[in-house]
Amino acid sequence: MEDEKENELKDELKLLAMPLIKFLKEKYNPYCKVEVSEKGVKIVGDVCLIPIK
Repeated sequence: MEDEKENELKDELKLLAMPLIKFLKEKYNPYCKVEVSEKGVKIVGDVCLIPIK
């Protein structure tokens, strides 16, 4: 029963996120992400990332 409820919540969240993902892809670059909290929505992006092995 818990798995069914959890799957329903995941499906609902996916439907809500799809327009936001589309917006992010169209307006920003691949280095940006969206943070959602009870305070609001924030777009955050990396200026520079240099991977270190």
